[in-house]
Amino acid sequence: EQRLLAESLREIGSVLDSTLDMERLLDLLVEQVGRLVPYSAVFLYLIEKNTPKLVRTRVHETVPHEFAQSLQNTVFHLEKSSYFSALLDSHEPVILPAIEEHHTWIKSAIPLGAWMGAPVVSKNKAIACFSFVSLKPNIYTQNHANLMATFCSEAALALQNARLFSEVQQLATLDDLTGILNRRQLFLEGKREFSRARRYKRPLSLLMIDLDRFKEINDTFGHPVGDEALKTLAHILRKAIREVDIFGRYGGEEFVLVLPETRREEAIAIAERLRNMVEQTPINTLSGELRITVSIGVAEQTENTQTFEELVAHADQALYRAKQSGRNRVEGEDEGNK
Repeated sequence: EQRLLAESLREIGSVLDSTLDMERLLDLLVEQVGRLVPYSAVFLYLIEKNTPKLVRTRVHETVPHEFAQSLQNTVFHLEKSSYFSALLDSHEPVILPAIEEHHTWIKSAIPLGAWMGAPVVSKNKAIACFSFVSLKPNIYTQNHANLMATFCSEAALALQNARLFSEVQQLATLDDLTGILNRRQLFLEGKREFSRARRYKRPLSLLMIDLDRFKEINDTFGHPVGDEALKTLAHILRKAIREVDIFGRYGGEEFVLVLPETRREEAIAIAERLRNMVEQTPINTLSGELRITVSIGVAEQTENTQTFEELVAHADQALYRAKQSGRNRVEGEDEGNK
């Protein structure tokens, strides 16, 4: 039995080491833990600032239908339980053999028999937590707790590796100064959206946004203030756009905003709204309050637009006209490009 258990743990470790993708890893964790611990349902939480966030739920296939749906849809608020606090403090699994004997357990419409919680600890800090419930009482033993302690050690390593990989991936795609997409990732995602719109004949527009008189800001106030202006501008724009939009730094003081499912007229209206928002938002810098403006060029993808780069060029030409016309304005693409 011990040999089979050791082999299972080795296999589980290999499975968890097989991916650095966080979403896939979370799936694997709730899949593999069932090889060691029986449950009616298992819940996996990620913990940030001592607050658990439910990320996965798995209900065992043997659970009767009338309970399965309820377990799938129930969120047990562990943060309200003293047993969760005990789990965080001790860094050890906590078992309630018979829930009915513990009146302080989280209230549930489902007649649960037993509960076990097991923390995933890394660098003396709980980063995740498994929560097991069973319809049968007295099912969890100290042996299960010991198995989970071993499993959670493997899980901690896998989660840390996945998080580090995610951070590295993020650093490779984001602009260091502004935290938005860098030019490489902007073009990668922009080309993907351009191809999708072209394939399905869907509308797509692009804004080229330029911070007006950026050189004067640097020359007058210094580069740290210039950097602060760029960061604040990116923050203002990012808060005002949709989740589906693609926003990145094109280079220097220029930004690109890709607007899926957006026609030229609507894109111009969006650009005007963004321009006005920037103009009305003062920036607090080390040199005092600074007011900035932007010029914006707008272009819409048409059947004559062959590449994403062409679309960018059309918006850039419109931007040039906006700046030539006095800055702090929006210009649409040349009709000859449509």
